Amino acid sequence: MKILLAAPHDAMADAVLAALYVNGCEVHLYDYRYKALKRRILGIKPVGGWRMSGDLVATCRSLQPDILLVRKGESISYAALAKIRAMGIKALNWFPDDPHRLRQSMRLAPHYDIHFTHCSYAAERIREQTGADARYLALSATQLFFQDIAFTPEQIRDYESEVCFVGGWDPVREKVMAALTGFDLKIWGPGWENSSLQSHWAGRGAYGLEMVKIFANTGLSINVHRNFGHAFETYGHGANVRVFETVGTGAFLLCDRKKDVTDMFPEGSHAGYFSTPDEAIEQAKYWLTHDTERRAAARRAQQEARANHTLEARMGQLLEILRAE
Repeated sequence: MKILLAAPHDAMADAVLAALYVNGCEVHLYDYRYKALKRRILGIKPVGGWRMSGDLVATCRSLQPDILLVRKGESISYAALAKIRAMGIKALNWFPDDPHRLRQSMRLAPHYDIHFTHCSYAAERIREQTGADARYLALSATQLFFQDIAFTPEQIRDYESEVCFVGGWDPVREKVMAALTGFDLKIWGPGWENSSLQSHWAGRGAYGLEMVKIFANTGLSINVHRNFGHAFETYGHGANVRVFETVGTGAFLLCDRKKDVTDMFPEGSHAGYFSTPDEAIEQAKYWLTHDTERRAAARRAQQEARANHTLEARMGQLLEILRAE
């Protein structure tokens, strides 16, 4: 099967391409954000505005893929998608921002043969309100987070903590982290410089291998999804990428309680969960004082993630859906 991936060229795009290749596909990349940026720099304005992607249509006409797989693709015009589908090419979207951008997801979904979303609640809403073929397909992490990497004590000495958080600042996250200052808490991420938690902030974000070092040297890793504590319609069920990055490395996950996360990594046996900052404190106390139980749960979550939730497995699930059509 020949697949053209339309996505920004980043580490995740490379990982998706590799996962599709391992699943036996011929793969190609179309970087739609680079094309848009190049057009702006050159001062070229295509007919129909920036959303019209004649380049993508031409690429599909030349390459003739079986599948166009778009990651989000908000800048790809509906007219371009219609032309591509008229060639007999199946157009799929894997949308990573539900439900906080559910309106955008709903606008996009009817223009694809299948619209995948990482939130089961969003998939149901999209089907009900638009009639589009919306399916739930969870996210994953790059292969870096599923590898066994041995670090020397010197390499991870500066990353030791009881509780770590890796992620950007927002008011809700600050409230949760403030509740955990009774522990040895360390925070990596942008935007914390003006918060009340500067003494716990590492002074920078962390990405890639540095994140693996952080997770390798912490008692537990806190994850707080976007819009935690807000209206359910903007919060939903879906698991963010950080869930898979955490459990893939073997760190213990303490996460806000979301259905799609607990379905994959059951509460108590694989991870800990909370619904309020006060419950986060109680959960952290429990798991940090039950070391053997915590380590066993982290191992089970890691085994589950590596067996069923890698990008290779995720692309295998997508291909199974296509073959069943």
